[in-house]
Amino acid sequence: MAGALLGLVAVVFAALGSHAIDMQGQPALRQIWQTASLINLFHSAALIGLAALARHFQSGWLIWGAGSLIVGTLLFCGSLYLRVMVESATTALAPLGGMILIAGWLLVTLGLLRGARVNPAG
Repeated sequence: MAGALLGLVAVVFAALGSHAIDMQGQPALRQIWQTASLINLFHSAALIGLAALARHFQSGWLIWGAGSLIVGTLLFCGSLYLRVMVESATTALAPLGGMILIAGWLLVTLGLLRGARVNPAG
C-alpha cells in the first residue's frame, strides 16, 4: 500500500510542479522538483515490486529494505519538495534520506543474495 500511496503523491506533486507552483525563471528550483518527482515515482514502483516479492518470499531483509525505502523517500523527496514550496526551507534532511535509500537498497540486495525462503502460503 505504501508504494501505491507514494505513487499517488508522485503524480500529484508532478502535476503541482507543472501547473500550480510558479518556478518560471528559476531552473534550479525546477530541477530540484524534477529530481524529487523522479525519485518519488521510481521508489513507489520499486515498493510495489517488493510487496509482490514479499508475498512469495519470507525475508526480513526485504521487509527492512522496503521500510528503509519508504522512510528514505519521504525524507529525501519531502525535503526537496518543501524547499521549492517554502523559500526559507532547508534541504538538510535530503542527505539523510538519501543515505537511508542507499541502506534500503543494500538491504534488498542482501535479502536477494542470501536467498529468501519461499513462503508456501504465498
